[in-house]
Amino acid sequence: MTSYPDRFARAARRCTALGAAAVIAGVALAPAANADDATTGTLADTLLQTLASASAAGAGEAAQDESQQAQGPRVTLSQSVISATGEHEITVNGTGFTDAGVVGTRPPLAGRNPGVYVVLGVFADEWKPSEGAPSSARQVMTQHWAVNAEDVETIGGADRGAIVLGADGTFTVTFTVSKALVEDRAGESAGTLGIYTYAGSGAKHAAWETSQPISVAEPATGPFGSLAGLFPLA
Repeated sequence: MTSYPDRFARAARRCTALGAAAVIAGVALAPAANADDATTGTLADTLLQTLASASAAGAGEAAQDESQQAQGPRVTLSQSVISATGEHEITVNGTGFTDAGVVGTRPPLAGRNPGVYVVLGVFADEWKPSEGAPSSARQVMTQHWAVNAEDVETIGGADRGAIVLGADGTFTVTFTVSKALVEDRAGESAGTLGIYTYAGSGAKHAAWETSQPISVAEPATGPFGSLAGLFPLA
C-alpha cells in the first residue's frame, strides 16, 4: 500500500510537471520523463505540438504575405456588384506600384515617374497600351491620376483628378458609380465595365495594367416586387 507521504510527493511532482507544461513563453517545458505517469507526458507533448503548429502557421502567413508582395501591383475594390438603382461608392486600393525604371515619355511627367491612371470605364477585351491597343479601346467615364506627392500640382491638383501615389506604391481613391452614369458616359460602347489602371504620361508598363470588373445587378421582378427570387415559389 502506498503511504500518505508517497502519495503527497507524487501529487507534488505531478503539479510541478503540469505547471511547467503550461508555461508558453521563455520557459522550457518539463520533460515527460519527470512525470510519474503517461498523462503528464501526453499533456506536455500536446502543448509542444500546439506551439509548433502555431509557429508553422505564423511562418506560413508571413510567407504568403511575401508571396503577395512579390506578385507586384494589386488592386482591390470595396465592392464589385452594384444595384441598378441609385449611386454607389466604390473605394479602390492599389499596392505595389513601384518601379524606378518606369518613366513618362510625354509632358507633364516626361522623364519622371509617370504615375498611374486609375480609371472607371468600359474597356474592350484588348485594351492594354503595352500591347498596342488604341485609345479608342478605352472608354473613360471617370479618371484619377496617382502621382508622387510633389507632382500633384504639376498635373493640376485634385481638380484634375490628381491623387497621391505613396512612396511604397500605394494609393486609395473612391469612385461614385451608377447605372445612369454608365449609360450617359459609355453609351453603347462594347466592353467590360470596371476599374482599370495603367501607366501615365505616355509610359507603357505591362505590370501596371490591371483590371477589376464591376457588374450591375438588375432589380428583381415578379409578383412580390423586390422580394422576387429570394424565396422559391411552390
